[in-house]
Amino acid sequence: MDWLINDITELMPVKAELHDSDNLLGLGLTSLKIMKMVNRWRKKGIKISFGKLMQDPTLGAWKKLLEKYSDAAGEKSETAKAEEVSVFGNIEYNKKFPLTDIQYAYKIGREDGRELGGIGCHAYMEFNSKNIDKDKLDEAWYKVLMHHPMLRVRFTDDGMQEICEQPYNKHITVIDLRNSENVEAELLAIREKLSHRRFNIELGEVAAITLCIISDTDSRVIYDIDLLSADVMSFSIILRDLADAYLGKELPEKAEQFNFQKYIEVQTEKEEKNREAAYQYWQKRIPDMPLCPELPLKKAPSEVKQTKFTRRIIRLDRNEWDVL
Repeated sequence: MDWLINDITELMPVKAELHDSDNLLGLGLTSLKIMKMVNRWRKKGIKISFGKLMQDPTLGAWKKLLEKYSDAAGEKSETAKAEEVSVFGNIEYNKKFPLTDIQYAYKIGREDGRELGGIGCHAYMEFNSKNIDKDKLDEAWYKVLMHHPMLRVRFTDDGMQEICEQPYNKHITVIDLRNSENVEAELLAIREKLSHRRFNIELGEVAAITLCIISDTDSRVIYDIDLLSADVMSFSIILRDLADAYLGKELPEKAEQFNFQKYIEVQTEKEEKNREAAYQYWQKRIPDMPLCPELPLKKAPSEVKQTKFTRRIIRLDRNEWDVL
């Protein structure tokens, strides 16, 4: 199964000879990379779940799981070809289409009055930069907004979404701090304001770039985005495209043509076949399932009036990490 080894080594942080007994997680194959492989194999007609791969993440175990799919290795099976429907093409602007389950959960959770709610599922990043041209960054950001349709998505009150022809805001926000008496205090105030903000998703505001000019050479670029419009893997794609657009490079044509509306339609049709079987399965399981564990809490979630998240970091030395 040379194709399997090629798929694995392509995603490994360090290239090494693989043996059947090797634990692939221990060699640096992360869960995100395994999910990427699962999606790639699914397109070939190889439908093996992430959970099964994680039960025994060794090369030998994966070979055994994949043996029955050997006829599909290296190219799409005839079944997959027959089922495949293109998810590329022209976007139908202002046409409503359903949310995914996770989008729906995020949208409900950002509403006030929900226990531990009232907060958007929101990514916020800061980059210290040198010699940033604000006009070039502004042009690059608009190019990225127009390149990725889901950066122009609007979420409607009736629990649907639609792609808009133009973004909520075509420009970056520029904050000039060169004459500030206390730059660090100003930057902290900006972080406090933006890191937990809720975008106006009903109007199509889902992402933003803020440029804080600190001196004639130094600046801080703030990038934040609502997870309703992009998943974790998409962050790096958007930032990569922003960097390429800033440098005057061409952006990948395929991304602009990807039609999330069509993708949702195709996925819904595929899932419909398994939905009833899954429903019957869980109806039988639920009566015997235990209740959730009673975790020790500092206070009841209902007593939290303002939901805030703080990143916690702890560092382990090599010996501690190996034991863990």
